[in-house]
Amino acid sequence: MSDPNFPSTGKLPNQKKEFQPRIGFAWDITGKGTSALRASWGIFNARQNMLTQVGAITTNGVQQFALAAGTFFNSAGGPPPTYPGTVPLSNQPLPLQFADITVFSKDYANPRIYSTNVGFDQKLIGDYTAYLDFSMSKGVHLTRFINPNVSPDPTFDCTSLGATNVNPGVCVPNSGDTVTYPSAVFGSGVAAPFPNLGAITDTVSSAKS
Repeated sequence: MSDPNFPSTGKLPNQKKEFQPRIGFAWDITGKGTSALRASWGIFNARQNMLTQVGAITTNGVQQFALAAGTFFNSAGGPPPTYPGTVPLSNQPLPLQFADITVFSKDYANPRIYSTNVGFDQKLIGDYTAYLDFSMSKGVHLTRFINPNVSPDPTFDCTSLGATNVNPGVCVPNSGDTVTYPSAVFGSGVAAPFPNLGAITDTVSSAKS
């Protein structure tokens, strides 16, 4: 947290600052109840879901960490366990090295929607009415998850991963799988920005719609 380049303060965002004004009107244009103009505008904020918040509390590199073991490997070292045995655990010195963590970005903001609607109704004859309606919504501060602990290598050959290099340091798999940003994890020699940590799941609010 002392590194000014680290993307988070380690705190959860405040969800109480959600000003949501809304206004609307309906106007009987002729005063005879045959023509009506309606319009509304408002701001609608959303809460962040509890699962995302819990991830930032528990996956902090101290309370929990992950181990992987299979027939031929054991990330904790030693021979892999035989079912129903488990990987023996021991107390780890702090701070943990290469732990995967989840955080909220420093400038995180809750999702927000700006909504506008305009409608016109006109009575034609008898019980028949024609209407026109226009609706528009704009979403800002939408949540996405990024990993800032990568330093893409623009010279990396993506074909070695079965992918196509669409941008310097960006590999799009030919199989349609997840996009990869080659860094030290693939032996490119480019160090991660925070080499004492593993993957950082940074919860940001940079998406729009």
